[in-house]
Amino acid sequence: MRGTLGPAAQDWPLIVADVSEPSTLDAMAAGTQVVVTTVGPYTRYGLPVVAACATAGTDYADLTGEVMFVRASIDLYHQQAVDTGARIVFSCGFASIPSDLNVHQLYRQTTRDGAGCGGPHNTRIVRRSNALQGWPYGSRFRYPETMSLGRSFAAPVASAAVTGAMASFWALGTRHFRRLPQRWLNPIAKPGTGPSEAMRERGHYTVETYSTTTSGARYMATFAQQCDAYNASGIPLGESGLALALDRDRLTDLRGILTPAAAMGDALLARLPAVGVSMSTIRLN
Repeated sequence: MRGTLGPAAQDWPLIVADVSEPSTLDAMAAGTQVVVTTVGPYTRYGLPVVAACATAGTDYADLTGEVMFVRASIDLYHQQAVDTGARIVFSCGFASIPSDLNVHQLYRQTTRDGAGCGGPHNTRIVRRSNALQGWPYGSRFRYPETMSLGRSFAAPVASAAVTGAMASFWALGTRHFRRLPQRWLNPIAKPGTGPSEAMRERGHYTVETYSTTTSGARYMATFAQQCDAYNASGIPLGESGLALALDRDRLTDLRGILTPAAAMGDALLARLPAVGVSMSTIRLN
């Protein structure tokens, strides 16, 4: 990978970090300002990295959509990260940037207008963004999600698959299922078994978020990319890492286990349009 980055990267050092050797993670976290990780399943490999960053006061971003990993990180490392000044930011890809940033831009628009603000993992991220920031969306804020799979012949099959996946995520959140073996809780596909490159290039998505404020004003926010969720995740994750490293004057003062909007909402709203992300907010009445 270093060889593909051109002459400027030829002298970059290679750092070996092994989750089975905590001292290597500690050295990595202590020697940098931001760690961006795509190494999953996070429930299996992520906690030692979070621990190292929380100890060193180093900012962190990842792509997780694993509810139990986030819950464990909050329980174990939130206060330590607060104390050391680390921003530990989860779900900076397709899960859950579109959901979190849509609600954040709705909040910004309704605030400007003076109108008043009134999938399972994404909804938790959005609601935590509200709580972490002191309830700016309002104490009566509610946020559910639904998914449109279109009208093609494959839609019923896709719907069944999504329903099964959502049921699995629900099971992970129950006390009974927490006792199951980890290999059952993390049924990860083998490398190379995902969508083909051609299929990924044909993909696209649009997330629409609707809001009705306490004054009765209705808004719609959109977040769209002309690529599928696999390709799309790397773009907001990369911009999240750059925001944590370079846009520190635009970040919030919050520290600890954070969400994208709570940590860097305004910085991402400014960054993402320049890398092909389409975002907008319109009033519907």
